[in-house]
Amino acid sequence: LKSFTTKLAKYDVLAIDDLGLNSEVMPAKIVSFLFNVIDARSPRKPTVITSQMKPDGLLRVFGSGAQAEAIVDRLLRPCKIISLKGESKRTTI
Repeated sequence: LKSFTTKLAKYDVLAIDDLGLNSEVMPAKIVSFLFNVIDARSPRKPTVITSQMKPDGLLRVFGSGAQAEAIVDRLLRPCKIISLKGESKRTTI
């Protein structure tokens, strides 16, 4: 797992899609992994996050505790939040 974290930290840009999609509190191991990746990248390398949640919703998904607050802090400072409004452009099957 440490080598995977190191690999993710080295990419010029990392995109994480649909973070917190299921709205459930993430297991502590996942929160710890995300913290390690984001901490290794921050602030030198851009990380793009897409989510249907607002920042306070992400804090709930990460759970309570110092790591949860640190992840959100690193993601939001500095950051550019782009909110998309309107109907989904995904096609239905």
